[in-house]
Amino acid sequence: MGNYLSEAILAARVGEQLLSRLVQQPSGSAAYTAEVANVIERAEGRVDAALSTRFVVPVTATAFLEALSLDLAEWELYRRAQGGDVPAKVRQAYEDATKDLSAIAAGTLGTGATTAPTAAADSGGLVVDGTTSAFDADSMEDADW
Repeated sequence: MGNYLSEAILAARVGEQLLSRLVQQPSGSAAYTAEVANVIERAEGRVDAALSTRFVVPVTATAFLEALSLDLAEWELYRRAQGGDVPAKVRQAYEDATKDLSAIAAGTLGTGATTAPTAAADSGGLVVDGTTSAFDADSMEDADW
C-alpha cells in the first residue's frame, strides 16, 4: 500500500477493532480499506514532504521511517475520528515525529538507512548536459534580431 507503512502494520499498532472504530467503517469493507489507505497516504505524504528537501522521495523504507509514519498516521486517525480527541501519548508521539522530520529536513538527523538516500538535485538553475553549445556564433549567424 504505502512506501513506509502498510494497513497490516497500522492495524497491528492500533488494533483492528479500534482502527475500524476510528475510520468509522466496518473492517474489511471497501470503505474501510479506502479510509485506511487515505490515512497512510497522508502520513507518508508528510514524511516525504520533509524528506524531499534533501532527498529524492520516496526513500528506502527503514524502521525509523515506519515508526514516524505510524506516529503520524495514528494521530491522523484520532484527529479525524468523531469527537477528534487525541490521547496525550498519541499527541506527544506526533509532536516528536514532527520534530524528527524537521531535523531530517535540516540535515541534523538521518533516516536510519544503511546507505545514504539519493540527494535531491539542486534546483538553483538550469543544467545542460553536453560539451557543445547549442547557441554559438555560427548557429546564431542567421538569426533575425
